[in-house]
Amino acid sequence: MEKIDPEWIREQVVIGRKTHREISEALKVRLGINRGLSERSVRRFCENYGIHYRSGLDSTALASATVGAIQKVGPTWGRKMLKGYFRKQGVNICSKRIGASLASVAPVYHQQRLTRTERATNPLPYYAQYFGHKIHMDQNEKIAMYGVTHVCATDGYSGRVVSHALMPVKNNLLIYEHVFRPAVLLHGVWDQVRVDMGAEFYLTLFVQDILSPHRQNTSRAPYVQTNSKQNHTAERIWVEMNARVNYPVKRILNALVNDENINIDDEATKFCVSWVTSRVCQVGSQQVIDAWNNHPIPGKGVPDELMKTNKQSVPIPESYVPSTEQAVQMYEQRGRSLTQWSKLGNDPLEGNVDLMSQRCYQFHEQFPSFNSIFHEAVNNNQTPFRNAVTTFCDITYQLAS
Repeated sequence: MEKIDPEWIREQVVIGRKTHREISEALKVRLGINRGLSERSVRRFCENYGIHYRSGLDSTALASATVGAIQKVGPTWGRKMLKGYFRKQGVNICSKRIGASLASVAPVYHQQRLTRTERATNPLPYYAQYFGHKIHMDQNEKIAMYGVTHVCATDGYSGRVVSHALMPVKNNLLIYEHVFRPAVLLHGVWDQVRVDMGAEFYLTLFVQDILSPHRQNTSRAPYVQTNSKQNHTAERIWVEMNARVNYPVKRILNALVNDENINIDDEATKFCVSWVTSRVCQVGSQQVIDAWNNHPIPGKGVPDELMKTNKQSVPIPESYVPSTEQAVQMYEQRGRSLTQWSKLGNDPLEGNVDLMSQRCYQFHEQFPSFNSIFHEAVNNNQTPFRNAVTTFCDITYQLAS
């Protein structure tokens, strides 16, 4: 590294926004040697010459940005996830600066995070060779009683969430249509799909088997079903999703039930609660996923960058991937059966397009943005979310009568 021009390195880091790993690979190609040009060597070189990838934000601007972020994401986001949040917005800030800013502008939230019980780590070694080796799919039913079930797909090598959907009840058709098929059309075919023992993934596994000849490595089993406790890679995102989305929302819904503002046993109320809650949770879920895909995972790297550097999922024409209707028909032709589209509760306006449009119009006149409802909810202001749920129920009952 002694022969390397520090100014060239500075230009790559500050202007080109290159990572230490990218610079290491570029130097190996440029100089035609491998020894002494590792990612660690580049990092040490940058530290010696004071070369840093700075955000351009001074302490005051960073404090303001941190306050703005907290108002949207709530108290549970620490420095690593907030780094991913800022990075998604095109601003790269040192984790230590973010941590110091969090402790300064929101000391109460900071202390809460320090005393939070840490999640259990995976005791078994895990290996994925490249992006496209394993895709893990899993569901989260922490607020399923209120008509919201999360389903996500995560790449095993990078840790990147490649697809995510919310649905009232977990269902084969919905999971295939909104999670697996979009992931394959966007990224290609994975060597192996890994899920738990649930029956809700049968259609996905059936199509994966059909697509298996197009995989990078056809010697591997096209899918594996294991006990949910062994599907760690898919479950890691739920720790973040529960703390930052599901639990804050669930507290408010529980309060609505306990205060007898809603009767969750009523079928129409079930539908209304699910309709509003899923749209509010979608705001928070997308925030978490965007930050997760851009945050540094210790010992691995940033999921988005890991995907770009070693992506070997096999692109496939859309015509090769059956639509949901085609997949169901093929599945049933083999003598099997599936539960069709599932729903929670009953919409008394179902089938009446005019009344359904009128309901949405009246509701959005009072609540034009689900974003603001969620941002208030995670910052301990229950009123907008409570009002949104009860208002949607009231409008539905009035129009139904």
